[in-house]
Amino acid sequence: MWWVLWVMLVLAAAGALVLLALNLWRRSKAIGREMRELSRALERLGTASVGEHGRHRSAQTTYLPGPVRDAATLAAARATRERVAAERDEARGARLARAVTRWRSVGLVDQKA
Repeated sequence: MWWVLWVMLVLAAAGALVLLALNLWRRSKAIGREMRELSRALERLGTASVGEHGRHRSAQTTYLPGPVRDAATLAAARATRERVAAERDEARGARLARAVTRWRSVGLVDQKA
């Protein structure tokens, strides 16, 4: 009687493998279609912007943010980034100081010498 159970289990496993293989086949076909569309789109864009080593020439130019791409926008963005970094450093230091104070109050770290 156990052989019926084992036959059913083997058939179920074989069916699951068939379904998994079918799913994998469909996904690989979809990826192949997407890759073909991507290659066609890249061909339409042209290869004029690609240098001799496959690097884009635009990577050699300086990035200027904003719709008008002026140097003032870049300077403002850098200043903002530096200001935010300084504020984060200050907040991190304040959190550390509060944590050390808490730790000292419960005896987790040595008192100041």
